[in-house]
Amino acid sequence: MNRVRSIFLLAIFGLFTGLLHAAVPASSDSTKKEKPKYTFSPIVVTATKIPQATRDLSMSVNVIPAKEVQIEMAHNVGQIVDEAPGVMVIQFGTPGAVSQNGRAGSKNLSGSKILVRGTNAVTMIDGRPTMMGIFDHPIGNALNPFLAQKIEIIRGPASVLYGSNATGGVINFLTPPVLKHKQTRLRVGGGTFQTKTYAFSQIYGTERFGLGIFWNGFGTRSNRLNGGYHAHDFFVKVAARLTNHWQAEASLKRYRGKWLDPGTTFKPLKNNWFDFTRRGADFRLKGRTRLGNTEFLVYRSDGHHAIYDGYLSDDWTNGAKASQTFHPWLGNQTVVGADFRSYGGKDLNSGKSWNVTEWAPYFLTQQLFSKKWIASFGYRLNHHAIYGFTSVPSLGLVFQATQALAFRANASKGFRSPSVMQLYLYPPSNTDLKPERTTNQEIGLNYTLSGFSLDLVTYRLQGKNLIQFYFPDKKFRNVGSFQFRGIEAALNARPFSFLQERLSFTHQDVGFVTGYNPQHRLVNALHFTGHKWTGLFKTTWVHNLYSDNFHREKLPDFLVFDLYVSLSFHKNLGLSLAARNMTDEKYQMEYGYPMPGRNFEAELEFRY
Repeated sequence: MNRVRSIFLLAIFGLFTGLLHAAVPASSDSTKKEKPKYTFSPIVVTATKIPQATRDLSMSVNVIPAKEVQIEMAHNVGQIVDEAPGVMVIQFGTPGAVSQNGRAGSKNLSGSKILVRGTNAVTMIDGRPTMMGIFDHPIGNALNPFLAQKIEIIRGPASVLYGSNATGGVINFLTPPVLKHKQTRLRVGGGTFQTKTYAFSQIYGTERFGLGIFWNGFGTRSNRLNGGYHAHDFFVKVAARLTNHWQAEASLKRYRGKWLDPGTTFKPLKNNWFDFTRRGADFRLKGRTRLGNTEFLVYRSDGHHAIYDGYLSDDWTNGAKASQTFHPWLGNQTVVGADFRSYGGKDLNSGKSWNVTEWAPYFLTQQLFSKKWIASFGYRLNHHAIYGFTSVPSLGLVFQATQALAFRANASKGFRSPSVMQLYLYPPSNTDLKPERTTNQEIGLNYTLSGFSLDLVTYRLQGKNLIQFYFPDKKFRNVGSFQFRGIEAALNARPFSFLQERLSFTHQDVGFVTGYNPQHRLVNALHFTGHKWTGLFKTTWVHNLYSDNFHREKLPDFLVFDLYVSLSFHKNLGLSLAARNMTDEKYQMEYGYPMPGRNFEAELEFRY
């Protein structure tokens, strides 16, 4: 209880000092009065498919820039995106590995442990979905932070624009541009648990043509006997400017990863391996016409999976997207689009295969009123080959009270269709399953002024037809309705030129859906900047975390301290150092899987 009080005081102190910093005017001489300095909000594209400032949006959005990713030497998506409020990524002990599948009967038997507001999120790379066609979730480790120019996160249902699975939100990895850019990066590193890292990227771009090549390798032994993780990731991006107004892009990605799962501490395993190969390719044509911005995207994702118990499968997702923006009259922005995807998989042992199709038209329109109000309305009519048509609306309102202060409100719906595995594969499957539905209402505010920003939101997310593994008959069932309530806060303050604080706090009440949904989570990141060095001191606190629903498998609360330092010896040469879990905290994020204790890592980087 004393620790809980201390953490709450830390959060309140961080918020208070930030507010105090924002409230105190900048120093000035007695004869000259300075005007307030307004800080511009980040521009995002994922939220509305139109480049827009975050303070103009009715939904809750986070932006994680590349410098945040690089200083932490992140090897998986979980080390980065769960710094945003409302986001939780479960790791199961082995350094660099994200938990994918729970034990039989657990909350996420077929789901990845990447949760936004307690439920599923669509994950994308440059707008291309990364889900597996059989399981409808991504391989978390295949979302390589090394590729990220920035990461945009929508918190709250986003099915109007992104369809099935966006019941909790969207995570979009945006890769670096290659036109008019030239850069070479080479990284080599190592650390505790025989960790080895190596990465290479080369971008060469002119006004008319650009090519980017990214290659990353990672290997480590587990902090436990008979565990480990090894992966290679290769990504190529090509862009060509066809005319002054049209541009073509294509990308190709291949990921190969192998986990050695040591099992739980109470049931250790040997040679318990998982082997995954993921591939993705897309072609994009985008340009500007008299109407506005036009974009076409065709893509394919597929993979091969082999597991120690003899499981063998292939899967695929083929899709196409088209969107057009309009500015029909003063103050209006509208995007109209359509999606199509065909996905499925094959059990290589039985030879059985399945395929499902979905398609949908949608639109989202925003209107500015009286220079202070922005109203939005969106609608998707989704068609599923099994479930027919689903209506998905959204409403939003933003009030720009001042240049610094904006209030927002949003009501939106989301849905998640059962996966191919849940419908057809193996005895737990159930062809009578219905899609999950969520409805979200939230109100929030954003205050940004003079090196300080605060984003605060409270929400209520209700759902029905939750798909769970039902113990009595050992089948997937729609087990009823649920309701989540939460408060999310994100603070960014720069009290001094050499110091920046980024604090995020999450409080949520998830009822019986307690699996991997902590009641409280606080991440406080202090960034220090020197002449030829930068540092990050990061604190992560998690309270009331369970590994299963109905408050089962309670895990101890934990408080973890990490330190990162980046040194620049020369404009072309740098050294990065990491000391993770500095106090050697004993904690778990998956029941029976202790997280690594105190560990260290170093990377040498050449850049040109």
